[in-house]
Amino acid sequence: MSTRVALIAHDMKKDDIVRLAGEFANTLAQCELVATGTTGSRRRTG
Repeated sequence: MSTRVALIAHDMKKDDIVRLAGEFANTLAQCELVATGTTGSRRRTG
C-alpha cells in the first residue's frame, strides 16, 4: 500500500505548495498524490 499525500493550499499559498512539491519531488514520486482542482493543476515555473 502506498502513502497518500493531499496537497491543499489557500489561494495565497499555492505557489509555495508547488515549490515544496518540487523540492520533494523524488519522495512524492513514491506516493499517491491527491489535490484540489486548482492546486493540482498548478505547474512549477522557473
